[in-house]
Amino acid sequence: MGLLIVGCSLESATGNLSQPGATTGTTNSGNDGPGSLGCEQLDLDILDIRNPDTSRLEILMATECEQRPVTGLSENNTNLTELLPGGQANELVARVSTGGTPFMSASVLALDAAGLSGGTLETSHMIDSAIRFIELLPAGIQPGIYLINQTDGFATDRFAPIGTTRPAAIDFLHSLTSYTVKDGPIQLYSGVESAVVVLEQYAATNTATALIGTVYFLIAHKDLGAGSSRIDAVQRLKDTSFGAFAIGLLGDGLSEDVVAEIGVNGSFSTADSALLLDGTNSIIQSIQLFSEQFYQIETCAKAPPSAGTYDLEVSVATRGVAGTVTVPVDASLYSPGCSITD
Repeated sequence: MGLLIVGCSLESATGNLSQPGATTGTTNSGNDGPGSLGCEQLDLDILDIRNPDTSRLEILMATECEQRPVTGLSENNTNLTELLPGGQANELVARVSTGGTPFMSASVLALDAAGLSGGTLETSHMIDSAIRFIELLPAGIQPGIYLINQTDGFATDRFAPIGTTRPAAIDFLHSLTSYTVKDGPIQLYSGVESAVVVLEQYAATNTATALIGTVYFLIAHKDLGAGSSRIDAVQRLKDTSFGAFAIGLLGDGLSEDVVAEIGVNGSFSTADSALLLDGTNSIIQSIQLFSEQFYQIETCAKAPPSAGTYDLEVSVATRGVAGTVTVPVDASLYSPGCSITD
């Protein structure tokens, strides 16, 4: 039996897709609330800020409504204000872009090593689902494939690192049909932490652009060993900006609750391995949606101080809901001249 975790969630006619959380064979699209988006306030998170050219700022912002991506923002509903010492406030011109293309994107596919051995029909369905994931992964997202083992998370002897080409990734997955491992409980929560570590390390070695990361697990056993603690692993997922989504093939102690807990941003559960492909199809659509909550905002400073820091306020209002976030900016970043039309 197994669990498959990815980075977003949409509704599915078969099986169980929830956003966020997980249940078997049913769908949960979130709660309605004030405003057409179904929440009282937008959650704006500034993930990165840098100046690539003179005084131009590039800001990476994530926008959510009760953990659901907010799409469709533009210059018309996004305002920037320069808050200077002494109370002066300057409205700034901004250019807003979305979709993942301005950012580095990676997706970790984590497979339960024990669940891939034995040559059963369920094993075949799990590998087919993993291959479908690679085939349908949106362009520009770099895949990496790792095996969750019985000891400390990811196996170090067999993996395809982030950046592996799609044909090579599919060949690697085909090779796993003959993969055998020793018996024993898979360290599920150690694998969860390992997935976060892999993405963090990838981002640390590719600093030119900010990272949009998603995590996708295909797991055949509930964590019964020592390994990382459940609480620490789940909190690690919640503390990152990476998308964590779960598809669970229920059984062998693997319950909907486990799937829901790991699928922080959404999940799909089923007791029928033949439905894994349906879940994967829906999750792939969700990955595209997930990337659309990230916005790159380009702006030019108007009258920054010559030294020290000042505040930059970003406010968004769309479909009856609004949100504001303020970020400190280092004035030493600036030099004369700026254009956001280049």
